[in-house]
Amino acid sequence: MAALPAPFETFSQTIVGILQLVSNAPPALVRADWAKAQLVIDDRRVERLSFNLTGIVEAGFAGPIMNGARASAWLVDGHHIVQFRYDDRSGLTAWRWDLDAPCSK
Repeated sequence: MAALPAPFETFSQTIVGILQLVSNAPPALVRADWAKAQLVIDDRRVERLSFNLTGIVEAGFAGPIMNGARASAWLVDGHHIVQFRYDDRSGLTAWRWDLDAPCSK
């Protein structure tokens, strides 16, 4: 049996979502960049997007990621919306980004 080829890309970050933003297109990955306390969205439609959560996530960046934070997405009136959410003792926290809004490009 032949050996598998080397992967074309590897990630050291935790994947918090695999999103199908466009049908018949590669999925977008949402990763937690531990070193920079950022969420990174790898979407082939646009350049890589990074959302800095330093100082926003009160419990620290690692807490939500390690305790089941997830990313999800919707297509609403032609806009690709990505949501990052997690639960903690204080309740539910969610952020949403419109990837098609002028400020996200």
